[in-house]
Amino acid sequence: PALITLLQNCSDGREKESGTYAAFAISNIATNCSYHERIVGEGAIELLVALACCDDEEAQRHALLSLRGLCGTKCIRQKMLQKGILDPLILLSRSYDKNIVKEVSIIFNCLSTEDENKEEISYRAMSTLISLLMSGDDYVERHSCSAIANLMECSDIHLRFIEERGLPPLVSLCS
Repeated sequence: PALITLLQNCSDGREKESGTYAAFAISNIATNCSYHERIVGEGAIELLVALACCDDEEAQRHALLSLRGLCGTKCIRQKMLQKGILDPLILLSRSYDKNIVKEVSIIFNCLSTEDENKEEISYRAMSTLISLLMSGDDYVERHSCSAIANLMECSDIHLRFIEERGLPPLVSLCS
């Protein structure tokens, strides 16, 4: 609860530095999946999503690290979409900070493994994933490609990928 209170203070515009360190601590705790339900039960997802939207890149990075750690649990991957993670991920995919973009691509990859998430991700973030395929960063491209591969497990999404002109960048990665 103390870490969540620090995150709340940060999302209210107070004590951004404390909130950043709270997110850092949560990212360390989130490496242990047995604590995920408790972290989420305290309201961490919404607060971490809000922190990811702030204007401080260090705070964004720590929030994304925490969210990535929480992606290790199936039911939490589904909750993340319900709690509004897609819009911040889409915006942060355009960051100039390469580490932020790497975290975004990893989270997209994790979220896309859930059948329940595939339709919404493909509808709202397909163009973002295609852009990440062309980032020039091997790590980002690999995770974005994996996310797209996960989405392509659903045949209803194939046409959307083709219409969004995803095939040329995907084929170019083969060369």
